[in-house]
Amino acid sequence: MRDNDVKNILEQEVELPEVVRKKMKAAYQQIGADTEKTERICDIRRRRSVYHFRYVKAAGIVFCCLLAAMTATAAGRGGFQSLTKLFTGDTEMIKESSAKPEVTAGKNTFKNLKVSMEQVTGTERLSYIILRLKRTDGKKFDKDKEYHFGNVSFTGETEDHVVSSNAGETGNPAGSGNAGEMEGVTEHASFCHSISKDGEGSTEEAFIDNGEMIENQGTDEIRIVITCEYEKRDGKDRYYRKGEKCRLSLKGLMSDDEHVMKGEVQEDFVLDYGECREKVITPDVKIRLPETGTEKHYLSVGTLKRIVITPYTLQFEQVLSEDQIENSNKTWNQVYVEMDDGKLIGRQTEEDEEHQIRGDYSTAVQKNNQWERKNRLNFSSLVDVDHVRAIWFGDQRIEV
Repeated sequence: MRDNDVKNILEQEVELPEVVRKKMKAAYQQIGADTEKTERICDIRRRRSVYHFRYVKAAGIVFCCLLAAMTATAAGRGGFQSLTKLFTGDTEMIKESSAKPEVTAGKNTFKNLKVSMEQVTGTERLSYIILRLKRTDGKKFDKDKEYHFGNVSFTGETEDHVVSSNAGETGNPAGSGNAGEMEGVTEHASFCHSISKDGEGSTEEAFIDNGEMIENQGTDEIRIVITCEYEKRDGKDRYYRKGEKCRLSLKGLMSDDEHVMKGEVQEDFVLDYGECREKVITPDVKIRLPETGTEKHYLSVGTLKRIVITPYTLQFEQVLSEDQIENSNKTWNQVYVEMDDGKLIGRQTEEDEEHQIRGDYSTAVQKNNQWERKNRLNFSSLVDVDHVRAIWFGDQRIEV
């Protein structure tokens, strides 16, 4: 409700619209107001005395305040503030592509741990699920420790596959890869492993981690983010997660590969966040990347075919020869975006501490005598897609 609308209520004899009266009635009932008086307030248009009109004005003011309070409360309950713990930069640019999920079912066998979903955000290919963990045994989390789950699995409503990543809670890693092989999103991660109902397993072009700490103040509450990425199903591009009902299963709370609590949480919810801004570029240019351990010795790593940039991530696709795929395995991804104001976001140097990404990984498929490779860099500093001037791949600058 705009200031001018409030002014009209205060200064003019107006008849409240039906929709406003209904909301007023619901608001009064929500705060425990007398329902009979609420009915009289909502029916005031049939009794237009000055006294009653003043009551309408007062009720309008109360409703404006209630509406503002309820809106602020709803935003707070949405957990959007948690995203400021996950990302640096202007989180307002992803507000519309974020949501508080409606959890429709769930179970929790942890005796002293409550797990709540605060926020989901991402793209069609990437989801961040922010969780709040609260101890109920009167103890506090150790501020100096990193916490994660021993096993995380994730599936869509229409799928008979479960993608799972294991960091030790149930034994050997479920996936065929591990964090070291993929420059992973977190220290406790692996390529996701897909298990169908008939028991057959396969490694997909996807990734799920076991949780990354985003807030730990040494209290009885911490916040963790689960990152899940997906590319292919049965060899075909199918971004089936976003907008569907999903199930997230979390087993065994751990710290430094040691059990903290045993138990399992399962939550059914919808990844119902909105669309985010993105740009797609098809440069079709040759690129070179620096050899591992150097910054100036560049090797040819094929032709850059496609780039997709969002506030969260940059994905790029290459076509490489046999020699170039060997070169690629010897290089590091010197990839970053150049903003209109000159700021650089991405991986400018090889050292992890000096770049603004959460992690990167790639998958490659051989077709005939060529390789097709997909790479992804996840930003920790959000990128305003509308103000990207150029993208750098090694010594090659591509204007956007």
